[in-house]
Amino acid sequence: MSNTSKRLKQFISLVGLPDFLISWIDRFYEPQEIELVLLLGRDTLDTHAVQTRWSAAPDCNGPRDVETFLNRSYKRGVLQRDGGFQYTVADFHARHDIWALFESWPFKKKFFLDNAYAMTYFFA
Repeated sequence: MSNTSKRLKQFISLVGLPDFLISWIDRFYEPQEIELVLLLGRDTLDTHAVQTRWSAAPDCNGPRDVETFLNRSYKRGVLQRDGGFQYTVADFHARHDIWALFESWPFKKKFFLDNAYAMTYFFA
């Protein structure tokens, strides 16, 4: 088994991604978010600890501003955060909720426009 497939299996296990969505993983997670999830694992870390871990990881390409990236990842449902700015990995359902509400609109728009065209064309 290659290192990439081991890392992918670890990521899938950490977030609880359903098997049927593995082919569309790039619709939900960006490469750096996948690296972040693998970096945190099951740990709960603050911003400084994440930054320290990221700079020590030999094969991780971390963001320039870790704090901003952590906040963005929290807002996108990739991470959970407690009141003291301790971050943990969020499960896929949290990520999917944000995606479905705010990020999937291009697909919904295309579906609506395609169906609106069909309705106009066939029933006009």
